[in-house]
Amino acid sequence: VVLVKLDDEAAKEYSLSLEIDDTNAEVWYNIGNVYCTQKKYQDAITSYSKSLALDPKHDGCYYNLGNAYYLQK
Repeated sequence: VVLVKLDDEAAKEYSLSLEIDDTNAEVWYNIGNVYCTQKKYQDAITSYSKSLALDPKHDGCYYNLGNAYYLQK
């Protein structure tokens, strides 16, 4: 229960960050991580894809994107 609450708080903070600058690849990556922990895999895939569009050299993002596709089954 505590982890879910922290994830919800993190998602809110990241959303506020995107209102200021939606071109920050790291924020999109972190939002994807939050969605993955919430098992919202399609939302995670969308966030990771946005992150990679902004920073195609983000190795960890490719890894997490692959995991989200795998877990989506």
